[in-house]
Amino acid sequence: MTSSAPRIDVAVVHFGNEAVTERAERSVRHGLPGAPLWIVDNGDSSPVASALRSSTGARVLIPGRNLGYGAACNLAAREGSGEFLLFLNNDVELTPGAGEAMAAALSAEPRVAAVGPALLDARGRPTRSIARAPTPRRVLFENLMLPRIFPGIPFFHGHHTAYLSHRRARDVESLSGAAVMVRRRAFEEVGGFDEGFFFYAEESDLFARLRGAGWRVRFEPAARVVHHGGVASSEVGRRELDRRLADGLRLYARKHHGREGERRTARALRWGARIRWALAHLQPGRRGRDRRERFADPAETARTG
Repeated sequence: MTSSAPRIDVAVVHFGNEAVTERAERSVRHGLPGAPLWIVDNGDSSPVASALRSSTGARVLIPGRNLGYGAACNLAAREGSGEFLLFLNNDVELTPGAGEAMAAALSAEPRVAAVGPALLDARGRPTRSIARAPTPRRVLFENLMLPRIFPGIPFFHGHHTAYLSHRRARDVESLSGAAVMVRRRAFEEVGGFDEGFFFYAEESDLFARLRGAGWRVRFEPAARVVHHGGVASSEVGRRELDRRLADGLRLYARKHHGREGERRTARALRWGARIRWALAHLQPGRRGRDRRERFADPAETARTG
């Protein structure tokens, strides 16, 4: 970065494997040399935090408990003063030029509040980077598997399974939260991440509030980031992940679509669990048994509270 470039503060949320976070840190040091870096330790091991501090040289923030992703990002954001904020999962790697490409997109468009990169898997293959807002209808379609059955009909696309072109830069409703750069002024204007979300849907909520305040959300394919995927979630049980996903989607629906929207979302999640429980009977062996157990109690998966 040149002296005239906007300052970028970087936040990496650590959970799980220390080596994974160190890999993310190295990619930041290589891709954005000199950028202030905060690592928020969402684990509960102070020895891990001490090791991260000594091995990376980053500023390590230790809240003493798992705050959830959005709250950890807010904590890091309050520590810095850079014009732009880059939030990263610990299972990502910046490729050369990725940070500069996202910053250039923000600098070129004053009303763009957030920019997301094109994500690649560990083998360098493109993965889905653009999403849509998880409205009750889209959650329903996703749970009925309609996007997979009718991939060529946009009406049936879901929020996650959204078949949108990744070939060009474009304004979008939502992005993968694995890596996103935001304009601090816009981020602070809407109050940052809603800490009522633990993880899942917190980025969709942030983007919805930014768009509601007149800002734009942008996908920039010139920025490329490797997302190894599922590293932190592998440390958590599958039933716990399902519960957190349901909680996030229900909270999003309640905030943006009212109590009736939340009820519709909860029903969609229950129907989805029932369908997957039934289909699991067609799967032989251990995998089928595990899926039947996982989806055996739809009411618990999507409890209405």
